[in-house]
Amino acid sequence: MATTLSRMELTDQSRAALGEDGAIEPLVRMFSTGKLEAKLSALSALQNLSNLAENIQPLISSGIVASLLQLLFSVTSVLMTLWEPASAILARIAQSESILVNQDVAQQMLSLLNLSSPVIQNHLLQALNSIASHSRASKVRRRMKENVKKLLQSA
Repeated sequence: MATTLSRMELTDQSRAALGEDGAIEPLVRMFSTGKLEAKLSALSALQNLSNLAENIQPLISSGIVASLLQLLFSVTSVLMTLWEPASAILARIAQSESILVNQDVAQQMLSLLNLSSPVIQNHLLQALNSIASHSRASKVRRRMKENVKKLLQSA
């Protein structure tokens, strides 16, 4: 199922139906517990489903944010192939203010910036920009500003 979903051109209506029918939870479970091929297929399918705003809340509720960040902090070369789709999903999820329930997510993303490729940095910066623009993110913005100053001082 995951491989098929990752390769299909889905319409927004199809993405919505899949999200409503509960496809997100098993894909997140597959990503979190499967072998590399299953992880890649699940992540690609989730990336496809994350293109629809209505699927963002179920993604956040599934607990995928912590799993994506854990993956991005992994230095296993095999898992690095999953970094790009993982960071793309984070960039989409960050458009929802609900991501703010995950404390320190912005700080974790900031710490990943110097460890990743330009494409992944772009996704992370998109996510950070989205997080910082949320109306309830004043504390997050303040902490991000402090951390950016520290990063610049150490560079």
